[in-house]
Amino acid sequence: MESLPEELDSRIRHALDLGEKLLWAGQPRAARFLWYGLLPFLCGIPCAGVGGTLLWAAFTGNHDLPLWLGRALALCVALPTLLVGLWLLTSPYGMYRRARQTVYFVTDRRAIAWEAGWLGRIQARYFPLHMLRRMRCREHRGGNGDLVFDRVVTQEVDDEGTPRTRIVEHGFYTIDNVRHVEALIRDLLNSWE
Repeated sequence: MESLPEELDSRIRHALDLGEKLLWAGQPRAARFLWYGLLPFLCGIPCAGVGGTLLWAAFTGNHDLPLWLGRALALCVALPTLLVGLWLLTSPYGMYRRARQTVYFVTDRRAIAWEAGWLGRIQARYFPLHMLRRMRCREHRGGNGDLVFDRVVTQEVDDEGTPRTRIVEHGFYTIDNVRHVEALIRDLLNSWE
């Protein structure tokens, strides 16, 4: 079992039902989440640059617009563009922080994912044993990977009438030693048969 921060370990043990045994607990590989924030970060560079440039131009008065109009444009266009750009620039840190607050654990009765959301909100997902039977493992380089327990496929039609398929998967993402955790869950399922 992975070594968790004491505060998380205490919360997990407090959340267990009476007689429920903790078999494994871990967190996603936070460094991998930095890569997920790379595209928003790259988009944030020109966005912040444009917003900053427009803001600077509006307040320096180096244009033919009346001063009040330049400042009004700055508040309506440049400032929101700059703020969105800055938010995008911080997205890798936000994703890293969310990963550090996410915890996954397996007990003798279920698998549980406490996933951190924006603004520190925790979303708990519970996977009873019958859902774990459909588990799929995706191993990445280095032995880490994903365990997918639930997959929801929905068919939608967009505004132009084009059908779209949306797939949402739930499970444990970017965990170390994914094959070990998969084997532990399969052994647990076999012991209940």
